[in-house]
Amino acid sequence: MNALTNQAQRRISCMNKVDLVEKKEDMFKVAEEFQNIPAYERYFMVSGLKGSRVKDLSQYLMDQTVKKPWEEDPFTMGEEAMKNISFDVVRESLLDHTA
Repeated sequence: MNALTNQAQRRISCMNKVDLVEKKEDMFKVAEEFQNIPAYERYFMVSGLKGSRVKDLSQYLMDQTVKKPWEEDPFTMGEEAMKNISFDVVRESLLDHTA
């Protein structure tokens, strides 16, 4: 199944760097063409550098989140994380002695 045909997934389109577009009417033409694609339910035009409309996008994403309890205790470190920390400590010690 094509990803665009899976109607169970919700999709948005986000155009970044809109502050760099000199001819705003060209940007709106492109955005209008994207609105004709039925797979996307919302469209955002943002400027990450200037922060324009970023709050709107963030709020939309927060509204879409599923609130549920953590499956694992967020304050408990898993075995894989402990192994990675151990490897990093050993690697750092070896580098200190070889440099």
